[in-house]
Amino acid sequence: MLRRKPTRIELKPEDKEELEAIKKERAQQAAAELAAQNQGAGKQPLTPAYQEHPQPSTAARIGLLKCRFYNDTERALLTLKGQQNLVGGIGRGTELETDIDPIKARALLQSPDDLLGMKIGFVDEVCRKLGVEHLVGLGGFKNVRKDFSWEGFKLELDETQFEWGTVFEIEVETEEPEQLKGKLESFLHEHQVSYSYSSVTKFHNFINKTLQ
Repeated sequence: MLRRKPTRIELKPEDKEELEAIKKERAQQAAAELAAQNQGAGKQPLTPAYQEHPQPSTAARIGLLKCRFYNDTERALLTLKGQQNLVGGIGRGTELETDIDPIKARALLQSPDDLLGMKIGFVDEVCRKLGVEHLVGLGGFKNVRKDFSWEGFKLELDETQFEWGTVFEIEVETEEPEQLKGKLESFLHEHQVSYSYSSVTKFHNFINKTLQ
């Protein structure tokens, strides 16, 4: 069974013209206030790389395997993501994750089937139940994340860089998304930061070559 992750709230800038202005001016103002409360914000480049079963019908049932690389070789985090539901900026889904050796993880980009022999519990269990014998690498993209402490929560400011453009998002995990959503909206309004609700995940933007 996949465990349920805390619900995520995802917001993004409203249009492309405001994107740079928000990044250079308004977003910096909001970030400055967050940083004043932060106990030690960190900025890390993450490079997600996706793999899935070669049969689309099976891939839809098991979700996706994602490997995130932190600072290239500092850390590699493997995540099995179940089906995601993103409505009104609130995303719900299930996932399991574990750290793996960054060097071995890099090698998987060239030979994804090697993951099946690494004896990772949840990967082995799902593949055994569904008869998965091969994995297909889908590629990846760069995501630069900066964390802030705000109102007792950790806000994640993501700058996701695709070959066809860049998307900025604010994400936060919480067990009470509806209540926190209102507080976050008020904070953004107070700092005159325009936003819209994320309608698709980073992965869907990556696969469909969109910037939604």
